[in-house]
Amino acid sequence: MRIKVTSMKRAFTLFWHGLTALLAGIANWFTVILGMRDDSNYGKILRRTVGTCFSLVMIMITSAVIYSVGKTFYEELPRDVRYGDNYYDTQYISRTVTYYTYYGEDGYLARRLSRASSG
Repeated sequence: MRIKVTSMKRAFTLFWHGLTALLAGIANWFTVILGMRDDSNYGKILRRTVGTCFSLVMIMITSAVIYSVGKTFYEELPRDVRYGDNYYDTQYISRTVTYYTYYGEDGYLARRLSRASSG
C-alpha cells in the first residue's frame, strides 16, 4: 500500500482553489438573484454599482488591517535603540551644560562643546 505525501504547498494550493471556487459560486448566485446576468441597462448599472461598492468595502477593510498591523508593530516592538540626541529629552541649563534624560530613566548633565567664534 502506497501512502501519498501531501506537502504544505499542495495543501495551501488546494485551500486557495477551494476558497476561490466558493467565492465564485457565491458571486454567481448573487448575480442570478439580483438579475444581473442579462445585458439590459438595469443589469449593467446594477453590476457596476455592486462591483464598485464591493471594491470600496474591500479597500476599506484592507486599509483597516494594514493600519492595525502597523500600529500594533509600532506599539509592541521594543525601541531600545538610541540614536544620539533624537531619543533624549534635553533641557539647556546654561550655554555649556545640558540636562539629558531618556524616557523613563534618570537623567544626567553633560557639558556641550562651545562653537562660538571669537570675534
